[in-house]
Amino acid sequence: MKKRLFGAFLLILCFVLVGCDKNTIVEPPSQPEIREETQTEEQETQEEPSSEFVEEGKNPDENPAEEEPQTGEKNEETEEESQTGEQNEEVEEESQTGEQNEEAEEGRKDDTEESEEEEMTANGFVLETAENGLRYAYFAPEKEGKFPLVIYLHGKFHGFTDRSFTDSGLLYWTREDMQSLFSEGGAYLWMPKLPETTVSVLQTQKVTEGIRSFVDTHQESIDTEKIYLMGGSAGGGLAWNILIKNPDYFAKAVILCATKTPSESELRKVADIPIWMVSAKTDPIISYEKNQKKTWEKLCRCTNVPEGCRWTVFEKAVTLPNGSQATISHFLAKTIGYNFCTLADKEPFPDMRTINGNGENVSVTFDNAVMQWLQTETQAADEKTKFPE
Repeated sequence: MKKRLFGAFLLILCFVLVGCDKNTIVEPPSQPEIREETQTEEQETQEEPSSEFVEEGKNPDENPAEEEPQTGEKNEETEEESQTGEQNEEVEEESQTGEQNEEAEEGRKDDTEESEEEEMTANGFVLETAENGLRYAYFAPEKEGKFPLVIYLHGKFHGFTDRSFTDSGLLYWTREDMQSLFSEGGAYLWMPKLPETTVSVLQTQKVTEGIRSFVDTHQESIDTEKIYLMGGSAGGGLAWNILIKNPDYFAKAVILCATKTPSESELRKVADIPIWMVSAKTDPIISYEKNQKKTWEKLCRCTNVPEGCRWTVFEKAVTLPNGSQATISHFLAKTIGYNFCTLADKEPFPDMRTINGNGENVSVTFDNAVMQWLQTETQAADEKTKFPE
């Protein structure tokens, strides 16, 4: 019985084993379908990059990683070209702007020159050019006879252009009441236009030639014994130069806040010429202590005519003929315009003190100022050569 049961068990076990193998072989899972899906996914994965490059017009075999630097370089080149173009446009605009500014500046200068020339001619001045190219303006009395000649040399930026040439204040001297202060009934006035691009003290020879040429041309109506030289700032430095080189040509000189500080050896050459200096203690351009005061002290030691020399000092603000104060104390040129007085009441300027070469106070009034001083004869000191060479 046991044998039969054991045999049946083995039979059933064999049948089960055979049945499992049959199912596995005969009905395998559908692996081909899985492979087809996998292949399709791989194909799509491979085709995706290709389709992107084709859309950009590039070869699908090219490596996109290698293309990126090239694209960056092209972008940089494009940016550089753009910047270069912008720079060229800016340069061109600047050039055009510069040309426009130059044209505008030339136009302003032309307009300024025309307006100032009109003012000069309206006040009786005549504009001419010397043979050496020096431009100048002069005023001539409308009378017959021989008259003094007053020469004024302007400072830098006070020519016909840029800043008004009339800042010299010498236009006041064309007024009838001023001309009548000269004993001859009038005087010639002569003012050169100095180049604004160079310092005036460098024009010594050219201006000297211009003066001599003008005097020679009008010798019949100019009293050569009464040629007076005046100058302010750089024009004052030029006046010192011309005076020192031509001491026998000028009768007197008025020097206002000059840029030059003459040496004692130079001042001895003009020892016989009465000189009137004008300074301001608060001058921000020409030092009062280092320049003006030392020049006056040297002049007093060297001059043979101390009583004839003058030194006017503005203690505080510098007053102008119209009664206003100068913007800075260096602008002294106009102070002589109306004989150190105001136009309104002919009163002398406040805060102004004048002494002679002996240190004595000198009273300045409208009837006793620079115009009268020019015409006063001054006797030289007894010791003619106080400081021999």
